[in-house]
Amino acid sequence: MFKPHQVPWLVLLRFLYLHLTLLRLHLMIFQLNLAAIFAVTAQTDWKKAKPCVIKGEILEVSFPHPRDRACMRNSKQYYDLRNYALNFLERNFTTDEYFFC
Repeated sequence: MFKPHQVPWLVLLRFLYLHLTLLRLHLMIFQLNLAAIFAVTAQTDWKKAKPCVIKGEILEVSFPHPRDRACMRNSKQYYDLRNYALNFLERNFTTDEYFFC
């Protein structure tokens, strides 16, 4: 029999592989459970999902159709609208509530 300091690398690798396989199995079971919950409730996060809540604003864009990207990029109004939309997203959707770890 091997002494503790003489354990061959193959045994250690098999031990590690077994644990990785078990972790993968647990992850698969968790994903299946999550898929079953999603199929029944149609909610991705059952603790924080708030159906029928719409966060948004109507943004009037006065550029004529068809829109030319080069002309829009040279316009001050384009950058004002873009910054307004980006600031809205940052204000409303960058809280810890929307980040899942």
